[in-house]
Amino acid sequence: MTAALAAALLAAWPGPVQAASQGTPAEPAVGQVSTPQGTKAPAPQGTKPTQGTKPAQPAKPPAPPPKPGSREPGRAGSFEVSAQALWLGAASLGARNATLTPNQSGSGGRYTLFNSSGELAASPGFAATVGYHLTRTLAVEGEFSYARPPVRVTVSGDVENAEGVSFDGENLAQYVVEGSFVAHIRRLSFSRGRGRTFVSAGVGYRREVHDGNLTIDTGQVYHAGGGLKYFFKPRARGFLRAFGIRAEARVLFGVGGFSFDGENTQTFSARGGAIVAF
Repeated sequence: MTAALAAALLAAWPGPVQAASQGTPAEPAVGQVSTPQGTKAPAPQGTKPTQGTKPAQPAKPPAPPPKPGSREPGRAGSFEVSAQALWLGAASLGARNATLTPNQSGSGGRYTLFNSSGELAASPGFAATVGYHLTRTLAVEGEFSYARPPVRVTVSGDVENAEGVSFDGENLAQYVVEGSFVAHIRRLSFSRGRGRTFVSAGVGYRREVHDGNLTIDTGQVYHAGGGLKYFFKPRARGFLRAFGIRAEARVLFGVGGFSFDGENTQTFSARGGAIVAF
């Protein structure tokens, strides 16, 4: 009985291992780092502390590209310059009779020796135009043109029944400065707006200088016509925006200037050449 009581007392009494476990912290498992109580665990290696540092700034977005067509040829406020070769059609100068005063008094009107008529023969020329777009549809243009048409004279009705004859006389130097209104027909454009049709009307000052600069005639010229422009691939940037071609036909009405009978003249012109848009 004494031995059984002693064994029970020994089982109830705390041993050294149990006391040690109660007074000291448990050892960390293999692969773990122990930290003293009341301190924070260090940050994992390779990371930066976030406390007290500014977050990374996001990269600025790239500038948006220019809107397509925002500076295409024909926009409001843009300029166009063209150089064209022209063909000036023939124009009648009217007719006039060569007369004499009759020898006998009271014999009536003047005595006709022969009849004469003239025309300006067809001739080549040159034209330079500067245009400014008020809107995408309406533009104004200023133009200078030059041509040297020959004067062709026909003599007929000779009093001695001589056969009629025609010959070329002098060459006139024609200088014309004019202004025009141009309306572009946007409904008739083609090739995604590169090709454009237009109509125009204007008035100008015409100066005609005769051979030897002995005589100068002046007058006005009115025109109405139309044509088309075609621009090749426009440039997105730069001073020069596009290069293309231009073709046009006009009807011309002359008031004043050189003629045989003092009447107005009428003719036409066809032209074509290069155009540059800015």
